[in-house]
Amino acid sequence: MKDAVEARRGLESALRAALALEVFSLVYQPQVDLATATVTGFEALLRWTRSDRTAVTPASFITLAEAIGRMPAIGEWVLRTATRDAAS
Repeated sequence: MKDAVEARRGLESALRAALALEVFSLVYQPQVDLATATVTGFEALLRWTRSDRTAVTPASFITLAEAIGRMPAIGEWVLRTATRDAAS
């Protein structure tokens, strides 16, 4: 149990730093109308790769961000970044 608590604290600390440094990335997945085979939009998928190049699964870091109250800040970053990317 001690190891699990320490791992969570480490991930929490890394998540706070990642948010402060804005090291997340977005991957855009097309949404396609199968009847017409046309792209109707894009879904922005949030990704986080730590400085040691370890990918953190969204299931683990989004759940943690919700638990520690950081999802509003992450959501703001996602909206700002996706809007900037769409404009370019």
